[in-house]
Amino acid sequence: MISSATRFRGCRLAHELFVFLTDFHRDNGASLIKASASAKREIDGISQPTYFHNHGQSLDPSAHSLYRRRTPAQQAKERELAAERGIRAREITSIIRKTDPDHAFFRKKDIYNDRQAIKRESLDGLTSTQAFVKLLEAAGIKVSTSYDDDGRLEAAF
Repeated sequence: MISSATRFRGCRLAHELFVFLTDFHRDNGASLIKASASAKREIDGISQPTYFHNHGQSLDPSAHSLYRRRTPAQQAKERELAAERGIRAREITSIIRKTDPDHAFFRKKDIYNDRQAIKRESLDGLTSTQAFVKLLEAAGIKVSTSYDDDGRLEAAF
């Protein structure tokens, strides 16, 4: 009979091994995934999670979101450029790639998504129409609004 302390130590060691292997593979251009917490098999009487990867090594680092992350300097430049009106995501991508060619695995779609997140953040959770109404009211312009049954702004007059 295996004691619960031994069983716990075995699970902890398996988790530490998985973390080590994940870090190693990520640093060397590959990755591992754990099927699920419920996918387990018996090894020497101890129930262990199974680890596997479902495809070969990627040829392009941009296939993994981990490698598409921008550096803090790139993020700051992206925020600066996103504040300018009329600059397309394609142009922002090109400018940011030139600033740091070693960290240029991101895609135009990543920049587009970040621009949308920056826009949502600047609206403080309001829709574009709600922000517009708030801006008009702050300027002293009288605005009549109509809301639907769910409390969403439906029209502004």
